[in-house]
Amino acid sequence: SNDKARIAAGTVYQGSLVLPRSTQLVGVWGEGDRPTFRAPVGKHGIEATSDQITRLIVVGLNIVGPDKPQKDVNGIYLKLTRAAGKYAKDVLIEDCSIAGFDANIKLVDDWSRYQVPAYGAPGRITAIINRCIVGTSYGSDAHSIGIYLEGMAQATISQTSIDRSGNRTNDDRGKENHCIYGQTFNGPIRVIGCTLTRPGGSAVQLRAGGEVIDCIISGAPLGPYIAHLSGSKLIGNVLLDQVDINPPGQAANPNKPNEDIRGHAFTLIAPKMQISRNLAARRLGNQAKVPAFKDIDAESTLTGNFAIAWHTEGLNYLIGGKSHRDLTGGNRTIDADPGVPSFDEAQIDLRLNRPRGVWADKYETAGFINKCWKAIQ
Repeated sequence: SNDKARIAAGTVYQGSLVLPRSTQLVGVWGEGDRPTFRAPVGKHGIEATSDQITRLIVVGLNIVGPDKPQKDVNGIYLKLTRAAGKYAKDVLIEDCSIAGFDANIKLVDDWSRYQVPAYGAPGRITAIINRCIVGTSYGSDAHSIGIYLEGMAQATISQTSIDRSGNRTNDDRGKENHCIYGQTFNGPIRVIGCTLTRPGGSAVQLRAGGEVIDCIISGAPLGPYIAHLSGSKLIGNVLLDQVDINPPGQAANPNKPNEDIRGHAFTLIAPKMQISRNLAARRLGNQAKVPAFKDIDAESTLTGNFAIAWHTEGLNYLIGGKSHRDLTGGNRTIDADPGVPSFDEAQIDLRLNRPRGVWADKYETAGFINKCWKAIQ
């Protein structure tokens, strides 16, 4: 029908899909692998920029970009312009595999930029990204992103695996390359049960705050960065094997030098945060003693957090640029690694190669997170 596009399983298309104004569903029929779209140079994988689309569901597709950097070329791209209608826009992206673009998923409501106060206001899109596989995104001269969100009324990213965002080559590496990036003009964004591995910069940067819960973060120069939104939560996450932006043994990228931000497990500028049951194990790069938690608001609560082999002077944290070590609530530091497991290549590949329509406990984060906690008991 006019509002649905159904694509045969296992089909391979050499080209992009630009959705008509009325399309609401892009899905798959039949048994088999995800149908593949191989986007040409300079073209988005799937593009929807119509103001008439009030609901968009994309399920079960494989979207592949050219094997080269491309600025502002995206895998799944939805943009509502400033003149879009007043109705809420609902977006669901589920069980898709996307790789090889500047931003592999980019959702934008341009209307939000023009609202008061000066930094804009949350837009009109409510988005759910569930059980997706988001592979390599190439670094450009600015942001290279696994998932880019701007103008969300609210968004949830759940049980999604994101790998090598802006980390294809040494020149990609830099603090502006993220697995997940929430622009300033958003409502709260929730990141739940995701695996975020080997980005060029940070695993999660939520400029308008939100929640990061039960996630595995591995091989990231920068851990979660959460700003602005009061009441944000960082709960039950495991951060492993932190590396430098310019790793030892690689030539430094002169355009993206190491900065003082490296080494902090969590940078948390939002007020009144709840920070509990997070485990940070093994800082592999810069050995300077730094706080594990940076820029904590004085009214935030920290309970049950651990830093292991992190080269920190106790589980210290920064408030207003001053270091504190008088934590309560069972926060601890352990200098020697008791054997916390690494989230290795096999664990990453398991999730990146998950078949269409298949889900099981082995893809969840809970089992691996439990193994990490048992190693320190």
